[in-house]
Amino acid sequence: MIHYSILKTRFGDITLASVQEGVCYIGLPDSDPEEMKSWCRKHLMEDEFVLSREWSFSAEKQILEYFEGRRQQFTFPVFHLNTVFRKTVLDAVAQIPYGETASYGDIAKKINKPKASRAVGSANATNPLPLIYPCHRVIAGDGTLGGYGGALELKQALIDLERNNKLSGL
Repeated sequence: MIHYSILKTRFGDITLASVQEGVCYIGLPDSDPEEMKSWCRKHLMEDEFVLSREWSFSAEKQILEYFEGRRQQFTFPVFHLNTVFRKTVLDAVAQIPYGETASYGDIAKKINKPKASRAVGSANATNPLPLIYPCHRVIAGDGTLGGYGGALELKQALIDLERNNKLSGL
């Protein structure tokens, strides 16, 4: 059974899916909850969904604190399903400090696959746990934003939120 909730934020509604072990999917603001259900069916082989905050209450609280500029790291449990390569990429993405950015090429080099920039981009594009694995911090080598599943405006807003909070000494 998948517990899911919809969290209202100043950036839009976020869909969270959780299993007993932790949050397994975060849908960026205003994503279609059907995308979450489709992802859960494919990756968890589960088709029973219940609207419940039981397994996501802590995550919701921490995400709201992040959007309010009061939190830099998350401590709620996650259940991360992905391929070994994509987990490696996202673990490297998680190492990008709050308020900073790195390029797809930087991440490729960090995981010892210097020619894998496109594969790094693909891993970011299919990231089921954005914010936990902050793919918004990954930009193109020329300094432009690159892509983002939650729209480039959101990517820029998250980068700005973090940079402003870092400068103010959060």
